[in-house]
Amino acid sequence: MELGPRIARGATLKLGAIAAVRRDNLLLLTRREDNGLWCLPGGGVDAGESWAEAAVREVREETGLDIEVTSVLGVYTNPGQVVVYADGRRRQIFGVCFRAQVRDGTAGLSDEVTEVRWVTKDEAAGLPIVPLHRDLVPQAFEAPDAPTTFV
Repeated sequence: MELGPRIARGATLKLGAIAAVRRDNLLLLTRREDNGLWCLPGGGVDAGESWAEAAVREVREETGLDIEVTSVLGVYTNPGQVVVYADGRRRQIFGVCFRAQVRDGTAGLSDEVTEVRWVTKDEAAGLPIVPLHRDLVPQAFEAPDAPTTFV
């Protein structure tokens, strides 16, 4: 049985943490400065922090919001989807997406985020979403007790 590549050729793994932040029937999406695509807020896990701590920190850095992680929405990776940085580094993301809610703050912009929007499921379906998040965004609208997804 041939299973194929486990890690994208020429890439290294990068740990990522993102948050599906909900407010009523709306989901928080951010527009990336580097490519103009929409995504769930998040980023890399730093040494010494948990995935949940990284999600909280990244959302604060990108949007100014203080969030509370409530559960795991999904775990994701795909050797066919590689992030290529300006300096040529190639990374396959291995990440955890958390369900979260706002504890405090007002959504704002940062160096990485050019726009912040609270969207409905229908609005999200019409936006250009980064490939790594395309499966996670629709799932973020599911009930909080929906099963965890492994992508």
